[in-house]
Amino acid sequence: MEVIIAKSNPEFLSQYGEILSRCPEKSQLLMINVVRSPEQVLTKNECRGAVWHDQRPILIFVNPLPYNLQLYSDEFNQEAIDSLIEYLILNMIEIKGVQGNYQNSHYFADQYYEKTTLKFRTRLSMDIMRLDQLKEVPIQEKMAIASFADKEIIKEFERAFFEEALNDEISEEDLLKRLNAQLENQQIVVLKNQSNEILSMAMTSRKMKDGIAISLVYTPKKYRNKGFSQSLLYQLCSELLKTNRFVTLFVDKTNPVSNNLYLKLGFIITTDNYDMVIE
Repeated sequence: MEVIIAKSNPEFLSQYGEILSRCPEKSQLLMINVVRSPEQVLTKNECRGAVWHDQRPILIFVNPLPYNLQLYSDEFNQEAIDSLIEYLILNMIEIKGVQGNYQNSHYFADQYYEKTTLKFRTRLSMDIMRLDQLKEVPIQEKMAIASFADKEIIKEFERAFFEEALNDEISEEDLLKRLNAQLENQQIVVLKNQSNEILSMAMTSRKMKDGIAISLVYTPKKYRNKGFSQSLLYQLCSELLKTNRFVTLFVDKTNPVSNNLYLKLGFIITTDNYDMVIE
């Protein structure tokens, strides 16, 4: 086993981009941290590369500080993870946590703890879903692109989304910075009733090869279980599939209600994803 580090993001993509593009919905978080910063000057801690064996990469990784170390592999390989951990410790490379499928993330966390006594806790347990063919569902109201006139109510929706879906908080400054960019780029769509009340919202996010991700799916409690999210997502996915081969999203494993909604639309689970942070 040999850990080989890429000297730059373009070098990383030239070596591993084709492998990662085979299952773009599974590698999307790892790829976005490389693609969005092609000119980034990498530090020792912001390493990225792969563990190689028999002249082929078997575990690809990116450490996009301040975010978690991200792991991707076609097959689970304990020796590859052991080699990566040894490299990280030997070179005193800082990590905040680990993210990947269940086997990779949990084995990494267990072995890293054994060698460093640093404990991990699971922050999020998710499934990655993919939609290639949309199923028809009843439509209520019409989808519209959110405008700056909707800013205050959407700000509260986003804050609630962070608390409910991500078990996290966001500062007012960061929230406004995110929201202004989302509205300016026309990423947020909403479903409104005749009284101009927002019933549900969603957002387009990461663009990848042949596909696009949606996130920030939120409906306030008083409008839940009425079909509004389903109606909005059907209209949004219908538009996105006109120019993309697939749509993808992350769903919380502990929320069967929303997960069932996506299954009704035609989404299928392709893998799981665990976000584990060092306590």
